[in-house]
Amino acid sequence: MASKDNIVTAKILDLIIRRPWIIPFIIKMIDIRDYAPVSKITEAVGVRSAITRRALWHLSKIGLIDRIERRNIFHYKIKDSYIDLLRKILSNTIISRNQMAVLLGGTYYLISIKHTRISVWTIPKSIVDNVKSILKQMPGQCFKPSDVALALSISPRIATLALRTLYVLGEVKKTKTGYEIK
Repeated sequence: MASKDNIVTAKILDLIIRRPWIIPFIIKMIDIRDYAPVSKITEAVGVRSAITRRALWHLSKIGLIDRIERRNIFHYKIKDSYIDLLRKILSNTIISRNQMAVLLGGTYYLISIKHTRISVWTIPKSIVDNVKSILKQMPGQCFKPSDVALALSISPRIATLALRTLYVLGEVKKTKTGYEIK
């Protein structure tokens, strides 16, 4: 029989893998460390309140958050008992301005936050590692996504995602003509 901790971990992982756009909310709510109204969470993440409310609904559905009422306004907080587990699950997260790269298992989740939406792309870690390897073989040289795609026999879209992931991770820098290894 599975332990209660394993069941909770499985529920959290299931939510994060099925709805990775929720990751920025988890991270910001952990950073806030206290009960916060929707408006404060919305401002911290940088999205519309409707998106925040949807994220809170999903987090509440699996029991990750507490809700209290103060002066007729609901305030939300990640339950203290889950903070360490969430930090462990999301320990391989790099945040760069309005983007983040999260490594879960063998997959990177590249997340871009805009006011009206949160976009998520997935890319296997092995492809990102292969792109990084190609770039390291020729330091100082600038690569376009099409160059990387041709060298690795992958689609230009996948090469672009890998380069964007490496950019968020701080492994490459953007230039006017493409990307180069740092």
